[in-house]
Amino acid sequence: MTAKTIPYQRRSQPRGRPRKANREAVRFIDEWGVEAVRVPLDDEGRCFALADAWDYDRLKEGGVTGAWYGFTNGHQTQEYVRTSINGIPGRKITVARAILGVGRREVVRYNNRDTLDLRRLNLSASRGRAKRNDQQLVEDARNA
Repeated sequence: MTAKTIPYQRRSQPRGRPRKANREAVRFIDEWGVEAVRVPLDDEGRCFALADAWDYDRLKEGGVTGAWYGFTNGHQTQEYVRTSINGIPGRKITVARAILGVGRREVVRYNNRDTLDLRRLNLSASRGRAKRNDQQLVEDARNA
């Protein structure tokens, strides 16, 4: 048996570093007439989260960075949205918990089961087994 040689194929990518997509939030009016933002979760611009503009601005004023990203906790197939807090290295918060202001023993439910839709019409709080209070971390960062 002889080894086949594969012809060299030239890459079609430009030279130098690949250009990253703009990670700025895009404002728009949603289907209910509410001002919302579409926040990119990756550098390629393939995945977005939706949030109400008022909540997005409130979180940014509270010291939350604008860089949101998706993550899975390993047990579920759902992707949740997290971000960092300025001034607190290594502290990540779940954006949905910070938007609703839920504390310990409260969980966030997604009414339409879309975990990337963080508009208030889609989020609701109920009793549960959560141990974190992400809203308290945002308030602590704001006061520091």
